[in-house]
Amino acid sequence: MKKPSEVKLEQFLDEKAIEFNKRRIELLRSITVDDLLQVTPFIYQIDQKHSVVEISRRLVDNRIEVIEEQLLNEIFGDILYKDEETLRLIIRKIEQYDSQFGAEQGATQNRLFAKLYERVCDSTGQADWLKLVEFNSGNYDLNKFLP
Repeated sequence: MKKPSEVKLEQFLDEKAIEFNKRRIELLRSITVDDLLQVTPFIYQIDQKHSVVEISRRLVDNRIEVIEEQLLNEIFGDILYKDEETLRLIIRKIEQYDSQFGAEQGATQNRLFAKLYERVCDSTGQADWLKLVEFNSGNYDLNKFLP
């Protein structure tokens, strides 16, 4: 039988996991192409062998990681660092909502791919790398840096 303090902790974590999932889905739905094209070190890890589909997926995944890390700290706070067992319990609670989140993530990736394709592909469907780097570099004047 669980101690009252353990029951309270589980109830608290259940409530926080629900809040975490709700907020990460809201934030996921609000991601725009401009959010993805902000200055991000990820862009410099890709090259011309990557398709726009792969770039889009990676940019969305990168943004989700940032959102989740911020939400974890905001919603769970110091309890994240209490001990390993509490952290495992938090992860289990959050994982209960992964299928719901996965469906939203897929829809977001599709929506953002279509918009990214419009913004950074040329008429042949190839990624316009100058455009992509320009967006990612804060729209700096690339002529200053190109030969």
